[in-house]
Amino acid sequence: MQTLQVKTAGPDGKPFLRDVQVIRSWSNSSGQQLFLHADGVYGYKDGSPMRDKREFELIANEAQRNAALRWWEAKGEALSKRFYEEKTQREIQAAEVAGTDLILQNEADLDACQYIRRPVNNRKASAYGEPHTWTHWFDHRPEWWGHAFSIQLGPFYYKRMDPEPTPEATAPEPQDGQKPTKDKETF
Repeated sequence: MQTLQVKTAGPDGKPFLRDVQVIRSWSNSSGQQLFLHADGVYGYKDGSPMRDKREFELIANEAQRNAALRWWEAKGEALSKRFYEEKTQREIQAAEVAGTDLILQNEADLDACQYIRRPVNNRKASAYGEPHTWTHWFDHRPEWWGHAFSIQLGPFYYKRMDPEPTPEATAPEPQDGQKPTKDKETF
């Protein structure tokens, strides 16, 4: 068993480190990770349960994958559904208390979101490919999909295709190793 320290936010919003007990973990080259926690939950590093049954394909060993799938069928799917429904309700309540509007994208909106990509080492505008949904490049929808305007992941730079251009969309791309900057407004 291994103890991991996970950075999380408390009820007051202040970050703190929390200990998480992990029995086993799996990962792949794209950065996807899966953990078997000491309480028997298959989930993410922070202890939250997996969102989708397809994420168990990360487990290469067939016997271990079958055990994970049996857990999912027995109680994991219900646990996951309840956990994420309660999380959404807490986020809505927090937004109401703060007096702000919370824009929650449903799964269909995220699945329909399209990105273009190009190799990091090729800056030509024509190097971008056709827009695709996540299913074209990934086995599961990445956490950032639909939320990030642009992101560099491994050897590719991904850029979200928005139906209507935003000021963010017209900003120049960041150079390798540089943080994006906002242009100063002129009047």
